[in-house]
Amino acid sequence: MFIMKNYLQTECLLFLFFSFLFFPLVSYAEEGQSTLPALSDVPVKTEQEVTESEAPNRVSLRNAYRNLSAVQVEAIPHKSIRKWKKWGFYGSSTLKRDYEEKTINGERVVIEHTTGLMWHQSGSKSHTKWENAKKWVEDLNSKGYAGYQDWRLPTVDEAVSLLQADKKSNNLYIVPIFDKNQLYIWTGDGFLKHAAWVVSFRSALTTWSEVKYRNYVRPVRTIK
Repeated sequence: MFIMKNYLQTECLLFLFFSFLFFPLVSYAEEGQSTLPALSDVPVKTEQEVTESEAPNRVSLRNAYRNLSAVQVEAIPHKSIRKWKKWGFYGSSTLKRDYEEKTINGERVVIEHTTGLMWHQSGSKSHTKWENAKKWVEDLNSKGYAGYQDWRLPTVDEAVSLLQADKKSNNLYIVPIFDKNQLYIWTGDGFLKHAAWVVSFRSALTTWSEVKYRNYVRPVRTIK
């Protein structure tokens, strides 16, 4: 009799123990609640914390300057050539671009999301020699245009990415979101010893120009 009483007490204790153990899980399931954390408890990355690896459609263009021959320029990626020249080519970009115009601190920029580049919406109001063009960008950085101090001349690859296949309403081979005053712009890429590469939005021509001649400036920066 004593053994039976102890056995029943043990069974009751086990029943109560397992009931308390599993009861909360059953309650959540019956009420349709999830044991996952609420969305408000999950840390969300800010726009600045999203890296390039998390932007799979981003196309990275060369942003380091080089001394390039005509053959090397004609071989740059993401472009279509309409007419070849010994000193360059007539052509356009093959990228599917995604432009957004913004005003930051009262100053206008154009963001191209496909390449992750931010462009000065206009640029220099007059054409200038290559060395003066680099000085123009230095002055722009000292002022912190649109809050940034890492503006630079574009590479040929970056400048060609702006070329459209056909003339637009501004009568240029570039979308009208940009100022139409800059008909042709310097790049930071050199050619031989006394020349640098230039992209023309008036004729869709990519060619070299002696540094003593004058072209416009349209700075760019890489969005980080």
